[in-house]
Amino acid sequence: LGDAERILLTGESAGGYGVFLNVDWLQTAVPSATVKGAPVAGWLYPGYFEGQPEWMIPPTYLQYSTGVVQDESNMQDTLDFYRNIYNIYLPPACLANYTSEEEYKCTSVTNIYKHITSPMFIMQHLYDSALIESLFEGVVLESPPSDEQIDYILKLGEAQTQSSSSILMSKLGSDGIFLSDCFESTTGLGFPGDTIVNGFASGALVGDWFFERNMYPHVVVEDSPSLLLSNPTCRGILETSRVQTTTRDLATCPKTCKRYRRPRNPSTS
Repeated sequence: LGDAERILLTGESAGGYGVFLNVDWLQTAVPSATVKGAPVAGWLYPGYFEGQPEWMIPPTYLQYSTGVVQDESNMQDTLDFYRNIYNIYLPPACLANYTSEEEYKCTSVTNIYKHITSPMFIMQHLYDSALIESLFEGVVLESPPSDEQIDYILKLGEAQTQSSSSILMSKLGSDGIFLSDCFESTTGLGFPGDTIVNGFASGALVGDWFFERNMYPHVVVEDSPSLLLSNPTCRGILETSRVQTTTRDLATCPKTCKRYRRPRNPSTS
């Protein structure tokens, strides 16, 4: 790597999380190169969950359904687990903003990202299926989901949108994002990527951003996120296949998803 001029650090899911943790370290390790990060489905975890401090990780579904608010002890337990099992590396730039008793805050990407100095291009589905399934902790996601389950998932999506957009606004010009309203983990993201948002796939955008061609937009976000009528190039929370059908039996959809329905673009019908 000593002769490299440009380095792109990328990874999927847990590997994407590792990009957030290590991209600035890699820049210091190879100071002669321009290092950029492109995490795929690595945003663990969104903050800004309704009723909680912006830096707090979301409650699990069981906590949410029983009215229990997430607390700091759970984040400390997460840090202890990561240290014991993975010997996790936490970015010094993040740790510098907290006391030794608050280091657990640097396990969440919502806190880590604001302190990253290397350019980043984030590829993320709004409803990360792996993240959501982990937060359900073995509770079966009903088919169709119950009103309470849909409300919870929607709030996770809102938390993801708020988490990424609030920080990204301060990094416009250097960072980019591709954010779809899919219920997927890594499928459809990356290189080349077959999930399409506003006419673009993630891989082409990252290449344009990485090489600074600046032919494409670097902030591409779904216009009207919805659970019922998701992006037609990927799976939605109420769908069982990757190809979205053009008709739906709304009688099987609980009242909550009807409430969040959005009109379909006639050109895709």
